[in-house]
Amino acid sequence: MARVYVCLDDIVLLKQVMDMSMEEQDLKIVGITTSIPQSATELIQQDADIFIMRYAIDQQKAKYLLEEIALSEALVNLQIIMMFDEMDSDVFQLMAQYDLHTFLAKPYNPHELMEAIHSKNRYHKLVENGNWTSESVAGRILEELGLPAHLKGYNYLRTAAILFSQQEDPLQLKMGTLYAMVAKVHATTQIRVEKCMRTAIAYAYRHCPELICVYNTKPTCSQIIHYVSEHLKLTMLTY
Repeated sequence: MARVYVCLDDIVLLKQVMDMSMEEQDLKIVGITTSIPQSATELIQQDADIFIMRYAIDQQKAKYLLEEIALSEALVNLQIIMMFDEMDSDVFQLMAQYDLHTFLAKPYNPHELMEAIHSKNRYHKLVENGNWTSESVAGRILEELGLPAHLKGYNYLRTAAILFSQQEDPLQLKMGTLYAMVAKVHATTQIRVEKCMRTAIAYAYRHCPELICVYNTKPTCSQIIHYVSEHLKLTMLTY
C-alpha cells in the first residue's frame, strides 16, 4: 500500500482527493498540511511513498524542501507530484534540476491528480515487488509522459530507449541505425517503427500535452528516446 503525504492549500480540491482516496484499497493518505513542511523529517516520520506539493504555497520553502529531499538517503524512493500555478522558465529549470517529470498545471482537476497518484503508485509497486527491469522502468517513464501501453509505438520507443542506453557511445549511433535495430527486435520494418513512434507521440500530445512536452514543445522521436534513455540509466544506477 502506497502512503501519500499531501501538501495542498486548496480545501475543496483536498476534500475531493480525500473522498476519492477512500475508495482506493492500495492508497493511504498519511499526512495532510496546508503549508510547506519545515523539513524532510516530516516525510520520513510518516514513511511517505508519494509526496504531493503545490509549489505556489511558498516557493522558497518548496525549493529548500526539494533540495533536502534530493540529499536524503531515507527518501531516495520518494515519488513527488508537483502542482504548478504557472509554467514559466523558473519552473522548467526546477523540474530539470530535481527530475520532476510528474506534475499538474492549473486549473487543477481531482481526477488528473488521482491519475498522477496512480502512476506514481505503479512505480512504487515496481520497487516494492522487486520487478525492477529495464522494460518495466522504461515503460513506467513512457506512461508518465502520457504514452499508452496499447500502442505499438510505445513498445518501439521502449525498445529504442533500452537499446540506446546500452550503447557504449550512444551519441555516435544514428537514429536510422537505431530504428533498424528496433525493427529487427520486433520483426517489422524500419519505416513502420518510425511511423508508429510518431503516431504514439502525436497521440500523447493531443491528449496530455502537459506531460509529453518535456522540452516545452512537441518532442521528436529522438528526443523522447534520449529522455527515456537518460532517465532509465539514472534509475537503474540508483536502484
